[in-house]
Amino acid sequence: MKTLLTFILLTSISLCSWAQKEVFRIDSIPTKGILLDKGWKWHAGDNPDFAKPDFDDSKWEAIDPTKEMDDLPQIQKAGIGWFRINLNVDSSLKNTILSLQTNQFLAAEFYQNGIFIGNLGIVSRNPKDVQGFFSMDYYKPVIHLYTGDKTKQVLAVRFAYQNVIIYQRSNNQKCLGLGIKLFRTEPKNSEKRDAFHLNNYEQRGDFDATSLDSFKTGLFFILSVLHLFFYFLYRYQKANLFFGLGCLFLFIFFCTKVLFINTSIMYQTSRISSTFITLFGFLAIFFF
Repeated sequence: MKTLLTFILLTSISLCSWAQKEVFRIDSIPTKGILLDKGWKWHAGDNPDFAKPDFDDSKWEAIDPTKEMDDLPQIQKAGIGWFRINLNVDSSLKNTILSLQTNQFLAAEFYQNGIFIGNLGIVSRNPKDVQGFFSMDYYKPVIHLYTGDKTKQVLAVRFAYQNVIIYQRSNNQKCLGLGIKLFRTEPKNSEKRDAFHLNNYEQRGDFDATSLDSFKTGLFFILSVLHLFFYFLYRYQKANLFFGLGCLFLFIFFCTKVLFINTSIMYQTSRISSTFITLFGFLAIFFF
């Protein structure tokens, strides 16, 4: 009898230890952020119930989405699927706004406790409509989580793989399937705003980079119109033609960058535009 009780006790302890490993505990948020690289599970297919915090994912397969895409063939084969991770947040982090920064190759939608909090890229069941979000470094915060008064949080990610997206390797940077870092964020003003309001506020153009790219878009549009106009007035000055065409492709590039930031459309347009910009630049210098 004692042997049986001992066996049951040891089994219970083992099961409890195993269960604890399935929860990612966050005691504090360091300045450099905390990488969510453990405790993830995934499942191929698409079902809105997968976002619910009480959904039973015990039969899902464990995965480390922070690996490079070449090391995640199951994700590429699935096309669309879900990641889930259970977070246990320390009580000192209650009512705290956390920014979610990513290094990713996939298109992703983020759900906190079943509530949609933002997306990077476009997720779709139709592969033709998928727009991957390409970031080789942990991107500036555009998604926020508000912990509220709960210590247990469930983060679910609906993802899609775009098999035509172009990505490059670097010795210093790696393009991951989905790497997520959490940082502690202070509100921009004294008003208390939830994660949804923060996301909308920043996605409306709160970043200086977006404003600068918008300025460049207008600048190169004006330059392209002026130089093409000068060419039609003075046909013998072919430098105006090639300079105007070069500015036109720069306008197309920055316009695409503003509208489709960090998507495959932006990177494909970048490659095409850079070729023509270089060509017309040399021709403009040659005919100057």
